[in-house]
Amino acid sequence: MTVEQVGVIDGVGTTKDGNHAVLFVSDHLTWDSPGHIEKLAAKIEAYAKVILNGGLKDLIPDADHKAGVIQVVYEHPPSKLGCDFLTSVEKQLADVGVKLWHGQLPAGY
Repeated sequence: MTVEQVGVIDGVGTTKDGNHAVLFVSDHLTWDSPGHIEKLAAKIEAYAKVILNGGLKDLIPDADHKAGVIQVVYEHPPSKLGCDFLTSVEKQLADVGVKLWHGQLPAGY
């Protein structure tokens, strides 16, 4: 499962404190790969629809009591354009009550 598979949820989980239901995006592409940002945008949009349409409860028990989060885990550090994209998406999602978390995989993965 990867960022290239828009219709597939790469992973699901909850935070240790139980306050957040998390949908994970696994992103292995370099930020200068053709179509990378478009693919990531489509995947994030699909995840946001799941959260906003109440689909978390089908994936995570008692998700109704948790905040929805999309977490993008990328292999390669984002370029300037990638950082700008993530900042913009984070703001857009926050406006509709969805959190975006993102970060790079630790070395060696």
